[in-house]
Amino acid sequence: IPAAFGVASVLGTYLLTRELFDHRAGLVASLAHALLPMAVFFDRIAHHDTLAATFAVFVAWSSVRQAREPSPASGFTSGVLLVLGLISKTQAVLLAPAPIVAASGRNTAPAT
Repeated sequence: IPAAFGVASVLGTYLLTRELFDHRAGLVASLAHALLPMAVFFDRIAHHDTLAATFAVFVAWSSVRQAREPSPASGFTSGVLLVLGLISKTQAVLLAPAPIVAASGRNTAPAT
């Protein structure tokens, strides 16, 4: 199961980087993540850091999507991912500002 979360983390890295940059950057980032020795080490053992890292990447991705395309569904998704991250490791509370900042910044526009 940890290996499945490791693969999901690589997918999340691709989605986050593609959302922020483009397809090519997403491929490069996900390849770098897949080859990162620390990620490979933790993904092959039953360790809660793998779960926390996976949910952290998906919280970041859903927060970026929420900031770009605000909707109740994107807010709900960010909240569910955040709660799952908290269940996997309590230090994931540090992720809590991401969806909040994404939701609060959606109605602000630079002054012209």
